[in-house]
Amino acid sequence: MCRGKSKAGIMSDGSNQEYLIDRFLSGDLDDHGKEALALLLDNDPEMRRQFVDILRWESEIWSALNDETAVGTLTGDEIVRLASARKTTTNSKILSTAVVVAVTVGFFIAVGLYQILDRTDDIVPLQNDLQNQQVPSSVARVTGLKGDLIWTGDRGQIVRNIKVGTELAGGTIEGLAPDSWFELRFNDGSTIMISGSSLLTFGDDGQKVLRLREGHLSAKVSPQPNDRPMVISTRSAVLNVLGTQFNMEADLTSTDLTVNEGAVRFKRFSDGEEVVVEAQYQVTSDQDKRLLPVRVPSSVFTWKSELNGQVGNYGKWSPARMDSPAALKAIPLVPVENPEVTLYLAGISANRSGGPPVVVMPDSRFVIRGRLKEEARVYFGIRVKHPNGDHAGMFRGDLNMLQPLSKIDETGRFEAVYSLSQFIIDPVVLERQVENASSPDGLVLDGVWAFTHTMSPSGLEIFEVELLPPDKLEEEHGEIAN
Repeated sequence: MCRGKSKAGIMSDGSNQEYLIDRFLSGDLDDHGKEALALLLDNDPEMRRQFVDILRWESEIWSALNDETAVGTLTGDEIVRLASARKTTTNSKILSTAVVVAVTVGFFIAVGLYQILDRTDDIVPLQNDLQNQQVPSSVARVTGLKGDLIWTGDRGQIVRNIKVGTELAGGTIEGLAPDSWFELRFNDGSTIMISGSSLLTFGDDGQKVLRLREGHLSAKVSPQPNDRPMVISTRSAVLNVLGTQFNMEADLTSTDLTVNEGAVRFKRFSDGEEVVVEAQYQVTSDQDKRLLPVRVPSSVFTWKSELNGQVGNYGKWSPARMDSPAALKAIPLVPVENPEVTLYLAGISANRSGGPPVVVMPDSRFVIRGRLKEEARVYFGIRVKHPNGDHAGMFRGDLNMLQPLSKIDETGRFEAVYSLSQFIIDPVVLERQVENASSPDGLVLDGVWAFTHTMSPSGLEIFEVELLPPDKLEEEHGEIAN
């Protein structure tokens, strides 16, 4: 659809901009005129910048458009209706015309100017590093990372190869795989860590404000001013933190918090109820449970995976069928460091709402049960943490000895065993010189992942992952933690 020609009656000389804007402000610009104005804004970046800079901060609607949640939920029609309602309620104010302009410009730019104009050229390339980019004042520094991550800055930068030592002024960090891990240190010494498939937005404009959309977060927070606590929000709860050490996880429906040191004020959005969670206590926002902190249960040494609805799982879940149990199907992953490689990977979190920590004992073993299209090597790794929730490291159980092909039966089912004595530090961690425990012995299991590296999809499906303790412990601790 061609948008390049102006409709009859619309001027095409140097005063066209002023004419269109003036008509728009008066509310007399028709659809063809708005289309022409959009084209001018598209083709003249300086005009667009000045136009937006003048009007953007005068509009409450622009603030809504800058809110990621609002942009994700409002359609173009809803934005236009919102602008119209705003105009009718403030017609006695000069602001009313500015609101309409800001909404329309916001619609063109934020919602997608190129889609409105049906254009497919001038594609903006993905930025892969921060070199030569003007970055505002830093609020935090990257102190550790591993795996596939994407950082999106508050000015729209999209960067995949973040490095340790990078200064950040806020934005959103996303872990893309089960072995992803990211640690951030604010200027006051507070540290935040996410692991696995997690999504965190952070900023500090005199007060640290974070939003955990989903996934796992650990924090060690330096003392904060009483009137400016660190605020962490999720879809279901908000935390106020003055100085403490804690772990939390969040998904669409619930938020789970475990406090290791100090105390955290926890408020559930659904009913406004709030509690103070002290050290060695945990609480969940799940509406089906009373908002009551309970003491962290004692450790266990055995574990079975949960596939459905577990925060941090990575893969495609399929329910049980008559001829097959429920399964987590591996999905493609292209590592940033090796874009020519495609892995088929599934990841499972070992964190459970209200469940006891799972301690990995020496000489324990992991057993994977699942299905393959054909015989293949199934590679396996684990992520562990310290008892206080701090990240401890990542280990692979298939490297000391070449992992044999997993044999399958007539239905494609297989079973693979990985002894803890064979686990070594994940080579990717060594390459990035990230601090890592020397052994997983005695540490708390945080998550596991399995993958195949084949030329075509392997059909890897995980039915179950189980941690079995040494025989002497297995007799003493026979109960499996579900």
